[in-house]
Amino acid sequence: QQVTLSGSVETLQSKLKTVINRSLRDPLTDLYNREGWDHELTEACRVASVTNKPFSVAMVDVDHFKRINDSGGHQVGDLILKKLASFFKTSLQAEDFIARFGGDKFAFALSAPSLHKAQGRLERLCKEIAKPTYNCPVNGKEFYLKISISVGLSLYRVGDTLESLVRRADEALYLAKNSGKNRVVTEAQLESKSA
Repeated sequence: QQVTLSGSVETLQSKLKTVINRSLRDPLTDLYNREGWDHELTEACRVASVTNKPFSVAMVDVDHFKRINDSGGHQVGDLILKKLASFFKTSLQAEDFIARFGGDKFAFALSAPSLHKAQGRLERLCKEIAKPTYNCPVNGKEFYLKISISVGLSLYRVGDTLESLVRRADEALYLAKNSGKNRVVTEAQLESKSA
């Protein structure tokens, strides 16, 4: 009787873990969703405040995504988001995490000792994504698309919160979009522009 009850409790706990994990995932890309991102980033800020080990936050936006949806429909847009999510996953290091922030916007937390190192990693990612032509077959039609991303980057500072880190990365992303897209802009470039 005791063994059966213990087994039932373990099964329920396992099922609960699965449900919680699913609730933190975006069903289209299987990346963290916004709630999962908030949870992980809050924890990363807490750990960094104790260890003083910096990390970077990148806000990533697909360039001309509306045009992709308009030309091929939402099915093509969804395929592109899936392909990008898969590409992003292969570029991650063990301590990194990534989320679909909403729509065509992604968010990365990268283990990087400096803005410069994180910027180098993301610039390589931008180049890799912009190289191929992506084939998106939908309803018997072939859509061939070129894709690029714009990235805004911030680095954890003592006292940062989830909101302050994301805000600076978002402001850098806005500058990247307005500076010609397909590029990485860091918070340092923001500060030099306003000086």
